[in-house]
Amino acid sequence: MRLSIALAAVALAGVARAQDYGPTDGGTEAPPPLAAPQALPAPPVEALPETPALRLHDAQLRAQILRQADQETDAKLHKMKDELRDEMRAEMVTAGSAPSEFEQLPAEKPKLQLLELNGYFRLRPNLYQNLQLGWTAPDPMGYYLFPNPNVNTTGRTVEDADMRFRVEPTLNVSEDIRIRSQIDIFDNTVLGSSPLGGGWFDLGAGAPSTQWGSTASALSPGQGPLPIEAKRAWAEVTLPVGELRFGRMGNNWGLGMWQNDGNCLDCDYGNTVDRAMFIGKLANHYIMPMIDFVGSGPLYNLYANDPLGQPVAYDRALGAYEYVLAVARKDTDEELRHAFEQGRSSFNYGVYAAYRSTDHAYLGPAGTLTQPQIQAIGSNAIVEQNANYFTPDLWLRYETKRLRLELEATLVYGGFDVTDSLGNAHPISVDELGSAFEGEYHLLADGALTLGLYGGVASGDPTPGFGNQPNRQTPGNGPTPPGSIDGPQFYCRPGIAPCANGALTNFSFNPDYHVDMILWREILGGVTDAWYAKPVIKYTLTEGLDVSVSAIYSQALFYASTPGGHVPLGLEADGGIHYMTDDGFFASLDFGILFPFAGLGELDLNGNFVYPSSAQALRIMLGVRY
Repeated sequence: MRLSIALAAVALAGVARAQDYGPTDGGTEAPPPLAAPQALPAPPVEALPETPALRLHDAQLRAQILRQADQETDAKLHKMKDELRDEMRAEMVTAGSAPSEFEQLPAEKPKLQLLELNGYFRLRPNLYQNLQLGWTAPDPMGYYLFPNPNVNTTGRTVEDADMRFRVEPTLNVSEDIRIRSQIDIFDNTVLGSSPLGGGWFDLGAGAPSTQWGSTASALSPGQGPLPIEAKRAWAEVTLPVGELRFGRMGNNWGLGMWQNDGNCLDCDYGNTVDRAMFIGKLANHYIMPMIDFVGSGPLYNLYANDPLGQPVAYDRALGAYEYVLAVARKDTDEELRHAFEQGRSSFNYGVYAAYRSTDHAYLGPAGTLTQPQIQAIGSNAIVEQNANYFTPDLWLRYETKRLRLELEATLVYGGFDVTDSLGNAHPISVDELGSAFEGEYHLLADGALTLGLYGGVASGDPTPGFGNQPNRQTPGNGPTPPGSIDGPQFYCRPGIAPCANGALTNFSFNPDYHVDMILWREILGGVTDAWYAKPVIKYTLTEGLDVSVSAIYSQALFYASTPGGHVPLGLEADGGIHYMTDDGFFASLDFGILFPFAGLGELDLNGNFVYPSSAQALRIMLGVRY
């Protein structure tokens, strides 16, 4: 108050002094120069009295500041935990979702740590009940829907457990150069089996297995070294204009319906390619030209008496190559989170176009084959193939904070020649189409409740059998007989042209794209010649713990493709509970029951139609990710 009065007095004095002089124009005298103003003494500041109310106010203010700092720290910690959990959950999903990121997209520069180790160890006990669906006799080609026991031929219950220890070392040569690899130890080794896959260990006539002390030790003596499989090794070099990769690496694209690297925690297969590729970025799009070495032909040295240290693929006509160009726009996880925080949506897309060509097919040593059409070149069996395939794949994804819509569609177009037993070449056309869709919407304030709808379709044809096992031997080398579960999907009668069935039109989903637990994953081996629809409900109980239930209806496209001669295949209900911790432990329990329909029925030994019975599966997975 005193300071305001003093300032007002100074202002009034200045105005009065200005009014004592007239304007400087018209000969009037200009005002003399003003003396430097003297600093006014600062008004005394009265100290506030120390009162209990003031002390309480100060304490409340300090507590509020501390609470705000704690809240900001907790928010950062929760964000880091959510990011780690989301990454683990993406790999934990077993019913429909493939890895969410492209293998081709370059990662951030690693810190200069010479050796990084990643991977996981998993143990999977399984219990299957009646996966034969009650069949009492094999199909016309001698196959059951699921193998029957060797000894207890009427038994319908199967239990086992398998394990895998995956190691993924990264050697950082520098900030711009690294060598990556993937090594599996005991890859899906069934507990109690030979580590090298023999299935049993012969202890001799009448020798009790207990004399070895334990099953594991009984299987190990004399069986060779520890079973280790080096699956992939490749180098990545960061250049000023992009990134160069070369070697044997995984291949993943879109939803993983067609190209799936098999890197999820519950995967078993995985697409691996010998590839050289470049990754560049232009106008916010990744441009990725690649060349894949699909086949080399025989690897013999040129002269048997002149061995070389380096094997030689000496006939280029026997090689198979694939040329790929992929263009994609894909937001990183950090970009997605930033967009969602600002209330914006994300639209990503990509095209993967591959062309594969090979002139001849190498069928192995000529002594093992007797068909007249095979050329014997040295000790090799060669047949003309003239194969050419063009495969474009389109991927689309629209995503908001609560909604995700994702679609992938693949076309395989081309053809090849097949030679019959009389030496006549027949052209076979290839025209296949597959598509998968995933939609999810998150409800509740924290998005804990998720409603999903998944679906897919894979083209087929009226040829008997689904087409996932085209190399099954048919009776008399003829066409696949009606009522078969699987078999060749084209047939050319020797000496007669054109072929009675000269088209290959059944598309097969990648077996690591998990649609269900029983029908497609365990019995038929992957979606083909059919369509399916799958609603899903998932609820997050607490941090790191969620439950899910789903129902999958499957139907064939052609009744002639099914063993039962009807298109409805079945309705499957799956449910599971999944748990993971921030330090890498994961566990899951999944149960499924399949109610098969007439398409999976059989004709018994008397020719009567037998309706299939239900099947069940229980799968447990325990593991540690590092």
